[in-house]
Amino acid sequence: SSASELQVAFELLDEQKRGALDHQQAKRWLRCAGWCLPDQELSAMLQEHAKQRSKRGAATEEKWVFKQLLDLLEKNRSRENTTLKRLQTALRILAKNRSKIAKDKLLEISDAELVLQELKLESKTRLDCDNLAEKILARVYDPSCPSWAGPSVLICVQREQAPDVHIKYASHAHLDLLFDTYCRRIQVDSSRVSFKLRNRMLQEDDTYESLRMGSQDTI
Repeated sequence: SSASELQVAFELLDEQKRGALDHQQAKRWLRCAGWCLPDQELSAMLQEHAKQRSKRGAATEEKWVFKQLLDLLEKNRSRENTTLKRLQTALRILAKNRSKIAKDKLLEISDAELVLQELKLESKTRLDCDNLAEKILARVYDPSCPSWAGPSVLICVQREQAPDVHIKYASHAHLDLLFDTYCRRIQVDSSRVSFKLRNRMLQEDDTYESLRMGSQDTI
């Protein structure tokens, strides 16, 4: 994800507009940045960095401003995120050591529908575990598109003479906040930008909950 996209994610997560994220919000931000580690490992990353900050005289309360999170990413640049083998093994465990997993089984135990849609695999009834793992990691590590990992909806942003951009939205705020924040970030008038979910044009009073709870043909 680019710095501007990460800034948008930060501002969306900072719903109280305090200029800082708490521990749970910071973990969600790391997901937006493409980190696929288990929650406890992300927590350890944050706590380790927070201890280093406290040794330098920073506040002991764990609050994260945007610059600190970028610094955390930089310091962990060489750290193993998740590996192909690790993800393949996890999928095979879910598939009870079979080479393929039923899509319905995958959807029962994880919020994978949007992932499969993004990978254009939603029509498949059975998925090859190794191939699925490769596609997931290739997409997560693609810097041209923010990560969709985690419980969210993936919104397509369209504007004239520019490629489509996909942004992750998992906020309780109305979409007018997303529209305003994103358009200010890219310095484009909101009237020249369209936000869509599938083929549906989104409205400012839509919310994360309404999009997630909508019918199959509208979300």
